[in-house]
Amino acid sequence: MLLELMVLLVILLVIWVVVSLPVFLASRVVEEGTSYTKAMLATLSGIVASYVVMKLLEPMSPEISQVAGFLATIVIYKAIFETGWAKAFAIAVIAIVVEILLVMFLMLLLSLLGIAIPSALWPPHPRAKMLPF
Repeated sequence: MLLELMVLLVILLVIWVVVSLPVFLASRVVEEGTSYTKAMLATLSGIVASYVVMKLLEPMSPEISQVAGFLATIVIYKAIFETGWAKAFAIAVIAIVVEILLVMFLMLLLSLLGIAIPSALWPPHPRAKMLPF
């Protein structure tokens, strides 16, 4: 039991370090002198704040909760990176673009190695026609 808990904590720490990379790269593009620890703090705080805001507003409107969650992340970036609204927004948008590019690169690399990642649409819709090959 203790070993599984320690393994889980190590895995969560590794994931936290990896998902902080796009925020760090985006903050380096927008602001000079930012550190990886600030990016890690911003990532964790942004996820928590976004989750709380979205869960509070979701009963009213899922669309409004999504926008409010994104704004909560921008507020966190503004506070942690000590920057203005425009730069905090730029960090958020650039981090999303960097994350998409990193995922695309990882998928390309895995496909070149012959490793297939299942689609998000798996299992297929029951009425979907499967190709014969």
